[in-house]
Amino acid sequence: MGGRSGRRSILASGLVVTLGSVLPSISGGLLWIAASRILGEEGVGLASSIVSAGFMAAYLASLGLDMAIVRNLVRLGASAITTSIAVALPLALLVSSGVSSILSGKIPGRHILLIYIFSASFILSFLLLWGVVGARRSIEYTKITLASSTVKVLAGLGLAILYGPTGIVAGFIAGSIVSATLALVVLSGVLRPSTRLFEVEIVMDGLSNYPNVLAGSLAANIGTVLAVLASDTLSDVGVFYLSLTISLLAGSFAYSLAYVAVSYQAREAYRDIARYAIFAGAVVAPALAVEPGLAYKVLGVHGDPRIMSLLAISIVGYSSLYMAVSLLNTRRDRIRLVVVGLSRLALLIILSVAFRSYGTFGVAAAYTLSIYLSLLASGISWLVWHTMQALAGFSVGTAIGILLHGGPFASVLAASSASLAVMVGIGLVGIDEIRRIVGVLASRLAG
Repeated sequence: MGGRSGRRSILASGLVVTLGSVLPSISGGLLWIAASRILGEEGVGLASSIVSAGFMAAYLASLGLDMAIVRNLVRLGASAITTSIAVALPLALLVSSGVSSILSGKIPGRHILLIYIFSASFILSFLLLWGVVGARRSIEYTKITLASSTVKVLAGLGLAILYGPTGIVAGFIAGSIVSATLALVVLSGVLRPSTRLFEVEIVMDGLSNYPNVLAGSLAANIGTVLAVLASDTLSDVGVFYLSLTISLLAGSFAYSLAYVAVSYQAREAYRDIARYAIFAGAVVAPALAVEPGLAYKVLGVHGDPRIMSLLAISIVGYSSLYMAVSLLNTRRDRIRLVVVGLSRLALLIILSVAFRSYGTFGVAAAYTLSIYLSLLASGISWLVWHTMQALAGFSVGTAIGILLHGGPFASVLAASSASLAVMVGIGLVGIDEIRRIVGVLASRLAG
């Protein structure tokens, strides 16, 4: 699909996907903000360490089966789901054992079981929700994420008051259980039965997408696990985790556009969609770079502002990298996907070890550098050029916001506005394009 209608369809669908996909992030952010005030930095550090370990185990065990489900659900029916669960669930428990062993010196033994429970419940929710997407029930998908996010927040806060850090983890688990249950209800009404419970084809399709999973969803959780190993206290890990969550949320529009573009197979529209995604990230990022302390004040924690500033720099690269991964998926360039994915993970680990003496600040630096260096590995020169244009806007906007010496909100507004003006001035986006983007998003919201 190409042309203006294709771009508008992708933008509109991207907004819907964004609204659905950011609900867990928003609810998680609200939960962590409240938890930081209830439990303090040490309690958030312990809870976020357990959650990140569970996410890490689940994503390692997912084997790219989410994309395999979406590709094959209509054709193969229930076997796409049963095959994926049969492979991923036992593997999640096995990986949880390895992750738990690595973190046994940092996480008290009485909390280790939660890593197993968390990873198992999340992998079920993860696969079944992708089944809902594959069944083309996007409205139901959004309703499920809304319901599960609500349960996660309410249960997490209530249990945190009663049981401390383990209550927060229990809230995440409760949200996953609700999500998996509701997704199963939806799928039971739309899936055609299958005579085969296991399809090797599903596993092969999943493995072909595994580098993308490792390059994307897993990297953030590896970063937090590395922060656990690099830091002296769990309170430092808690601040790092909260900062990372904010930066990922800021890049969620680009993330959603990337996956929607794959579903549309919109090769002709990729340059425009990529520009819009990068532009959105470069408008938001300066606000975090200029006033990192404002975010910490809202969160109610005391953190190193350099960490938030570094992660703000990562947002532009994160937006670009996901568009690169999206385009390579559309081109079916599996070799380059492997190169990009493995280079990102290898760089993250190697640089984190190299910067280990700098604690969580070193992990943040490794995370940011790994994104930009792996973007170069994609070999998409025009995307790298647009990234440089966006970084120019980000740099000027951040400098103006810092030099303004106004109040926090004035500095944030000036930084984002200046970044936008620079990107328009150097041709990354045009005024007419911005009007069209706002118009498309406004009409979809109104609808």
